[in-house]
Amino acid sequence: MPAILNVLIGVVFVFLLFSLLVSALNEIILSTLDKRADFLKEGLRELLQNPQRVSDFLGHGLIDALSRKTGGNPSYIGKDPFVAAVLDLIKPANPTEVRTIADFQTAVAGLPNDKFRQSLSAILDGADNNLEKFKQGLGAWYDHSMERVSGWYTRYAQKWLFALGLIVAIACNVDTIHITQTLSADPKLAVATADQASNFLKTNAASSAGEAKQDAAALDSLSKNVQTEMQSLNALHLPIGWDPDARQRFGVWQPDRKIAWPKTPAVLFSALCGWLLTALAGTLGAPFWFDTLNRFVNIRGNGRAPNEKDLPTKKARS
Repeated sequence: MPAILNVLIGVVFVFLLFSLLVSALNEIILSTLDKRADFLKEGLRELLQNPQRVSDFLGHGLIDALSRKTGGNPSYIGKDPFVAAVLDLIKPANPTEVRTIADFQTAVAGLPNDKFRQSLSAILDGADNNLEKFKQGLGAWYDHSMERVSGWYTRYAQKWLFALGLIVAIACNVDTIHITQTLSADPKLAVATADQASNFLKTNAASSAGEAKQDAAALDSLSKNVQTEMQSLNALHLPIGWDPDARQRFGVWQPDRKIAWPKTPAVLFSALCGWLLTALAGTLGAPFWFDTLNRFVNIRGNGRAPNEKDLPTKKARS
């Protein structure tokens, strides 16, 4: 059982580092493409129904201020700015008068007969002639719609994450099947990898992967940690990467070991399955693998054999 646990910890540790790397790359790409803003705008089209209405909404001072540039599309809009901007779309504010619920009822009745008017009419009916309840209804309507938009973005990001994960898995030869076989055949390597995973958890105990900050400093620190851990795995001679000939032929990264490109159909099929497993593992996300690794390490710490570090390698036993 301890030997199997060490293998599991080693594989999960590789998945965690791989997920951190691929997730960071995925976020950089989607942020560069401004996909959050695109999905938010699509959600606003569903809510407001009219292209001119969407344009007027995005041009509102409260909303435009949330964009990175004037006239751009924000990637996030809070509930309060949305409600204030929609109220101004229905009936523009006038400094000389105070708007009442009756003003909004009249304004909504004069809107074109589309889904936007139907939604507002339903919210007004539930407001019981109370302006504050009307505002609360608008906020709830927006929150429910944004949950759906968030689902759209998550599914889109997952597709990107899998595609990017598969590319990185092949480029860096992160083959789950080969790594598992190597750790199973070499208990000493499995123990060393599990020890490194335990040290990684201790170092990052203050902030779990699920609560990682998104500011530039935190991302830079996270990247350095992943780079350091990958270098340590290279020093352990974990089978990740390609040999020099493969690097020259395919132009991919080559760490300190020699692993040749699969030369037979059976080996190539095994490698493809291993790369696909790695890519699928990356789609589960770093928080999932961080928590899984933490559970396995806790089990190992509670039941580790005293002489575990002295386990011989397969070569030594032979």
